Amino acid sequence: MIAKKSPIRFITAGSVDDGKSTLIGRLLFDTKFILNDQIKNLESAKNNRANFESFDLSFLTDGLESEREQGITIDVAYRYFNTPTNKFIIADCPGHEQYTRNMVTGASNADIAVILVDASKVKDGSLLEQTRRHTLIISLLKIKTVILAVNKMDLVNFSEALFTEIFDSFQKLLRDLNFFPKCSAIPISALQGDNIISNSKRTKWYESFSFLELLEKSSKSIRINDQLRLPIQYVLRWDGEKHNSQRAYAGRVESGVLSKNRLVKSFPSEISSRIDRIVYLGKEIDSATAGQNVILWLNKDLDISRGDVLIESNDRVVSSKTFLAKIAWLDSLPFNSSSRYILKHNTKEIQAKISIVNKINPVTLKSVSTDTLTINEIGEASVKVSQAILADSFEKFATTGSLILIDKITNQTAAALMIK
Repeated sequence: MIAKKSPIRFITAGSVDDGKSTLIGRLLFDTKFILNDQIKNLESAKNNRANFESFDLSFLTDGLESEREQGITIDVAYRYFNTPTNKFIIADCPGHEQYTRNMVTGASNADIAVILVDASKVKDGSLLEQTRRHTLIISLLKIKTVILAVNKMDLVNFSEALFTEIFDSFQKLLRDLNFFPKCSAIPISALQGDNIISNSKRTKWYESFSFLELLEKSSKSIRINDQLRLPIQYVLRWDGEKHNSQRAYAGRVESGVLSKNRLVKSFPSEISSRIDRIVYLGKEIDSATAGQNVILWLNKDLDISRGDVLIESNDRVVSSKTFLAKIAWLDSLPFNSSSRYILKHNTKEIQAKISIVNKINPVTLKSVSTDTLTINEIGEASVKVSQAILADSFEKFATTGSLILIDKITNQTAAALMIK
């Protein structure tokens, strides 16, 4: 495994009104990543629920008028900020159950998950259903770093006992999900700024890092897979004169390192060749890493087409036409076994036959046998495809181990799948 150098992506998740948007607004405000004209617009914004800062911090991410009118987040809002050592991309995910599918979208590329809990709503340590649902989704997406932010501690007199009770309940939930990420917990008040940038005097019993420090600390432990995966997006060809004819391949490095003179092979042909040239942003380079879109030339022409994948020459991969996958249903129409679906796997699209095996109850976390799923439900599916694919497990290869199911009639994205 190699260290990740690209921007760190984190999401805020949890139940509605737990303070996710306010936390991000506070973080941006205290790190001075808000322009003066943004502040003026927020001060005069319609439906402004002003606090002592003279504007509503949540409006920094709740950009839609309907979001401000209802006081909830509907779509995933992305914001950016930097520290001296890292660049961060924040995805503020909606907390309302109706928009759970938007949360799946926001969490799909996250390195860190921040789960917020409203301390004033917790009774006898019982977490709300949507908190449990979001934690379930995070476990399915295998986000390996989780921060539990117990918010609105100012409403419960910064009770250490309540904070401990909530953290214990959350840790039990992780165990019940058989999910063991690197997990930290922090008591905060996003509205008043306690423990966001620096430690608060009102939580002297909390002796760990501030929220920003936790993000910085967590980012150092993020790792990506060093095994090469490069799905081919385009095959480029210049015919010209016979002695000058060229063929090159364009694609995005999803994991590992692509370097000149390296021996690679294509999947599914399993034929090997060496990398002759690599071009990135119009300049020739010696190597490319995950996240870079490149054009490359091989030392001999291979039968490679869109959807094929370049891997290491000695890599032994799993090729399969049938596999099991976790599935999150996103379509407003329920799953129908007689419907025709297309499976999009990286740059490849193939016909697929889906059979639902079970769905997970977000309250009990138990699997229930079923043959259908409706919007926002999560379960397990058996998948049969018309031609063999590179069946990487999602836990090891987040990109090549994930798929999108498309309804062939409506062309709507029906579901997201993660190969087991």
